[in-house]
This record gives sequence, C-alpha cells and structure tokens, in this order.
Amino acid sequence: MKFGIIPTGKPYKIIVDRTEGIRYAISIAEPNDIIVIPGLGHDLYLEKDGVKHPYDERKVIAKIIDEMIASGKK
Repeated sequence: MKFGIIPTGKPYKIIVDRTEGIRYAISIAEPNDIIVIPGLGHDLYLEKDGVKHPYDERKVIAKIIDEMIASGKK
C-alpha cells in the first residue's frame, strides 16, 4: 500500500498490524468521515508466512467499536 501513496508532503502513518490499523482509523475518525478498509473484502483469513489464520474483519470492527463504546471513547 505504501507504494501507492501519492506524495503530497503531508504526514501519514504506516501500521503493519491490520487490526491495529483498523483500530487507529476508527479512533481518529470524526463525524461524517468515511473509513475505507481495502484488501480482504469477504476473505475470512489473513495469510502470514504461508499460513492462513482465521480473520473476519466484520467481527474485528464490531469488537473495536464495542470496546470504544464500553470505555467511553467516541
């Protein structure tokens, strides 16, 4: 993804861990923002070192939002 970024001189953040990247995007989102999470789509796994690990983005996103609500964050 990094190589597809168009240089603008603006700062950006690289987060390798997908769940932490999603958590960060959700945590900094403001009302009316749109978060785009490209890549996995309907796949229910992440592949690391040739091994497929179960991963359902819908559940991950729901859990992150539930945790934020429970902790009183926006």
